[in-house]
Amino acid sequence: MKKYLSSLTVLILLSGCPSIQVKDQAGQDLVTAPKVYTLVNLHPDPIHMRMYAVNYQRPGLIPRCTEVDITDATSKKVTFINKANNQEYIYINHRAAAEPFETHLLNFFGTNCDKNAVKRLSEVDQKGIKSGRALVGMSKQGVIYACGIPPKHVTPSTDMDTWTYWLNRFNRQKVVFDSAGKVSQIIN
Repeated sequence: MKKYLSSLTVLILLSGCPSIQVKDQAGQDLVTAPKVYTLVNLHPDPIHMRMYAVNYQRPGLIPRCTEVDITDATSKKVTFINKANNQEYIYINHRAAAEPFETHLLNFFGTNCDKNAVKRLSEVDQKGIKSGRALVGMSKQGVIYACGIPPKHVTPSTDMDTWTYWLNRFNRQKVVFDSAGKVSQIIN
């Protein structure tokens, strides 16, 4: 009886987080794809090896175009291994992501990553991307590569002139763009 209850408990727990398919524009599922890359810099918590869909700008840095192996994807989290250092990370869905998790993930992971795209950007863009932070003078694309898409619940569109990023649970950073689409101010 005890063994039966243990098995039943495991089944109930597993059924609460069904696996999901995350298909890119070519229809390739990121979980089964032979190669998957980070499309932007990721900023994990370097102690707990996790990050959230609200896109906290933590001090850790997984550079854009890093090859990863997605080992599990549910509606609540994605587990992946950074192939550069064999470290496992968890990417956790967050209610404030304000979009379906599958859609959100496609802004951060993909089966192709143009490594030369950064070389076509300005020096200040390249410096910000390398450091994983927004700098005055960067383009919107440079900020996206450096920091990711800002959370949609505070920045519904990247067409806006002010983007808000969460540095952590309590602090935000506003990135303000001028009429030419360049960062003019960073407000912490």
